[in-house]
Amino acid sequence: MATQDETTDTVPATDATATMVPDNPPPQRSDTTSLTPRQPSLLATSQSQDTPQPLATTNRPERGEKDVGTYAVNIQNDTIGINGSELQRDISQELENIYEMVGSKQVTATKLSFAPPFVLQHALKQEHQSNWIDAYEEVSEQEVPRYSNIITSHVVYKVKTDEDGNRKLKARIVPHGNHDDEKDCIRKDSSNAPLLVVRLLLSLATFLGLRLGTADIKGAFLQSGPITREIFVRPPREWHGPRGKLWKLLKLPYGIADAGRQWQKTVETWMLEVAGMQKVFGLSQLFYKRNSLGDISLLVAKVTDDFLLGGSYEEMRAFTDLLQKRFDVGKILIDEKLLFNGCEIGQDENGSITMAMHRYLERLASIDISRSRQKMRVDPATEWKSNNTAHSLRLSCS
Repeated sequence: MATQDETTDTVPATDATATMVPDNPPPQRSDTTSLTPRQPSLLATSQSQDTPQPLATTNRPERGEKDVGTYAVNIQNDTIGINGSELQRDISQELENIYEMVGSKQVTATKLSFAPPFVLQHALKQEHQSNWIDAYEEVSEQEVPRYSNIITSHVVYKVKTDEDGNRKLKARIVPHGNHDDEKDCIRKDSSNAPLLVVRLLLSLATFLGLRLGTADIKGAFLQSGPITREIFVRPPREWHGPRGKLWKLLKLPYGIADAGRQWQKTVETWMLEVAGMQKVFGLSQLFYKRNSLGDISLLVAKVTDDFLLGGSYEEMRAFTDLLQKRFDVGKILIDEKLLFNGCEIGQDENGSITMAMHRYLERLASIDISRSRQKMRVDPATEWKSNNTAHSLRLSCS
């Protein structure tokens, strides 16, 4: 039998009704415990309005539907609604914290367990809306025939920094193409423009007096046309979708063995039939176009989803206009300072071209090698010394 004088956690007995206290009473909710969305906040009346509520992280679930219920993201003003109240949270600050921990490396959600779930969910939602919303058909797992080609998938994250220093967390859904049952029975080779082709294009641009430009494609592999095989993808565990569903692919995403080859064939067909280009035989992924006088007016080299252009402003603008009609094109730069595959390319008014990789070298992260992995434990690692003149190349038309 307990009374109010003996304990403050029980109700005193009234009208001969006793309140029994269990031997192991459940722990009482503390002021730092996160409340569920269905319960009103009991701390709003006890704490000052001027003191912001701390964001509880100790009991935050790592994944699952509870994340969606607990954290509601408002993309427009970068605020988070938690338990009915809105706490101002600077997303850019969270990205800075992530960048300090992992840099620009591509990591999984396990490496980002310290980050708030809403940041990862926001990036994953943008990836799904931008690239995947039309790439599959959702089907019930019970409707999929036995022994079908079913593969799993996961999500990788990477912090990207633009030229203005703004950071963005980019997510990518990666199917496990190594689990594809048909990967050993299909042709999957594809080619890109090697460094020799890039140097040749720059040399010809200097010799012929052509200007330079670049263009890149968003989600290139998903724009290579319909899939010719039947593949089912199990959604990644970070995806908060309905249970018991599979994604029947309608397009070939990054990670599937023959996605690169189908993208190459799609681009080559478009180049020859729509853009009016001709292929340089013997040199991989180099195309050219002649004007009415028979002179070369446009050169294009393709490295996966990046295009390096050399031509007049009118020719390059006409090419990129056609490119935008067929593909979802990202950034287009014409006749200005370029960044192509980590190389900074500049061109002055006289047509001289300067190439450098200072920015790429500055972003290289150091790699810690344990003594157990060192082949030669006695000799120290070679020290890298910065030499600006050693990492630049100038092509002059004079």
